[in-house]
Amino acid sequence: MVILGIADGHQASAAVVKDDRLVSVVAEERVTDAPEPFPWTAATRALELAEVAPSDVRTVAVCGRYTPPLQVRRHPELWKLARDPFSPALVAGTALQRLLRDTGIGAASADRATDWAREVLAEKGYRPGRVQLVDVHKCAANAAYRSQKVDRVRVLVAQPRGDGALASVHDAVAGQLDRVFVDRGSQNAHAAVDRGLAVLGLSGLDELRALARGHVPDDGLVTELGAVLSFGVAFRSRRRPERRALPPWSVLAEVDRPVAAASLLERLRRCLLCFVEQHLPAKGRPIVLAGAWLDDPALAVRAADELGAAVQLASWVGTRALAVGAAAASAGLPPRTVSPDLGSAAPEWTDGERVTLAAEAAVLAGGG
Repeated sequence: MVILGIADGHQASAAVVKDDRLVSVVAEERVTDAPEPFPWTAATRALELAEVAPSDVRTVAVCGRYTPPLQVRRHPELWKLARDPFSPALVAGTALQRLLRDTGIGAASADRATDWAREVLAEKGYRPGRVQLVDVHKCAANAAYRSQKVDRVRVLVAQPRGDGALASVHDAVAGQLDRVFVDRGSQNAHAAVDRGLAVLGLSGLDELRALARGHVPDDGLVTELGAVLSFGVAFRSRRRPERRALPPWSVLAEVDRPVAAASLLERLRRCLLCFVEQHLPAKGRPIVLAGAWLDDPALAVRAADELGAAVQLASWVGTRALAVGAAAASAGLPPRTVSPDLGSAAPEWTDGERVTLAAEAAVLAGGG
């Protein structure tokens, strides 16, 4: 059976599971803003590498039950507005996703999104017997677990705007992955890091870490950032920062840029260390860090040193992890069958756009 996993959006990925083995993963990156609902280039290339045709696909697993919301999926041009960290649309979208998660409306919305996805896929020649929308945190956790060498782990995920959840905890044993905790977080927390990056003129956490490297954070600024960057009761500082006339983002812009970056990164890491500490498993079970916020080697080292935890980082990151996780969750793959070794970068041109393909066909022998 052939399963196509998709992490949709403007920058997205696709993965193919064939006969219970992950055989290809492709990540695409466009340099123009032409909207697309699904990563068609990545999907086509992933199927080519797997040596199957669109008509061979029996299941399409899409990452995100209501992230992004159906209206954004129907109208990809709204991606620009939804990506603006200070846009009211982002706040409204986050609130909507939390509402859908907390109520029965979410199931109805996911059903409508599934019907829409089936129609869009049919236009491209896909006729799957099943179209499945997979929870974002479930995708991240599955990609992390299925690539582990042991089958008994605890997976911690921190993925803002992930189907209305900010953080989650999953216990995995004998191929079964069960969610045991979810933190929905405040609306501010979901957008906090993106807003800080925008103020500093940075495009991602990798740039933030590079700018902060070698600089000492400002303790006062770290505390003040707690007003907007915190989630869960355990993460809120008991110290009440002195109130200022300016919001924290304006204060961030006032400080020397590398110090501001170090302060924002330190605040994020303190929140995440508290999250890890609160959910340390029983002795002997390792933890795996997954999701956009936890993909941080320095954080893993601090967790091991300060908490004495046996910590591993997820092998798959970014949208590739979400595509792999969607396919793996739908296929129910056991551990050790999702190799982290798939992938090499090669440029291609499609419809006038340069697309970066990170993929390599592989047939995994035995347990991978």
